[in-house]
Amino acid sequence: MTLLLSRELNARLAYLSESDKDFWSFKGNAKREHGHGLFQYPAMMVPQMVRAILDEISAVYTNIRTIGDPFMGSGTVMTEAMYKGWNFIGYDINPLAVLLCEIKKGPFFLDALEEKIIELKERILFDKSYRIEIDFPGRNKWFRKDVQKALSKIKRSIQQDTSLWARKFFWIALAETVRMTSNSRTTTFKLHTRTTNDIETRDFDPVAIFKTAIDRNYNHLKGQTNQLKNDGHITRGFYNGNININLEDTCNVIHNTSQCDLIFTSPPYGDNATTVPYGQYSYLPLHWI
Repeated sequence: MTLLLSRELNARLAYLSESDKDFWSFKGNAKREHGHGLFQYPAMMVPQMVRAILDEISAVYTNIRTIGDPFMGSGTVMTEAMYKGWNFIGYDINPLAVLLCEIKKGPFFLDALEEKIIELKERILFDKSYRIEIDFPGRNKWFRKDVQKALSKIKRSIQQDTSLWARKFFWIALAETVRMTSNSRTTTFKLHTRTTNDIETRDFDPVAIFKTAIDRNYNHLKGQTNQLKNDGHITRGFYNGNININLEDTCNVIHNTSQCDLIFTSPPYGDNATTVPYGQYSYLPLHWI
């Protein structure tokens, strides 16, 4: 029976390739909507590709209820699994990836979050302190002093919120702001300093960048919430399935994959000996978070 099902699945996937030779390239159809657009994480899978494969698998194997991803990254597989109403078990060694997945799994309290965003912006506006909230080797190398002060205002204001779920949402917007305002170039995932002239002459407002990021992320989360709600996967702001997210080295937990009906993952990879530098990419945001 399993062999027959495997043949059917192979045939279905082959048909997609034969009917359209460019099907798997998803040219012009790789937009990151809703929860998929919350943060630009390195080497993210194309959501439409994951969705297409899961559609074919679930059409053949109709008893799938739990999907696992041992290298879950920013949670592309998790989010698509949620749209199907499935349970999810995921692992990643990067705290930034885990934080992203924590936000995408909910809770989804949009009205309360909208109020908290307004309150957060007010706290930032009325914060008159110039105290710098973090210290780590290379702080002055990677951030101008004015940027450090602005990011510190944001950090303090986030810490004053009493709801953990809201703080997690705010931290991701801060992580994006750190990425955009540091002295590292944004054209690479590696930490690569800008020229001295570029650092000194850049004209930007970290608080304005943060506000833009938080408003954009709210709309992305709203889109995800509405889709889940329309499909009957949310009750009182909580996802109906079980989402199990773990900050762990997959090498230590791979034996637990027997808990899943399906494993779907994209292992860490890259185009050079050091692979995609997930650690370098996350280094600066995690210091501020």
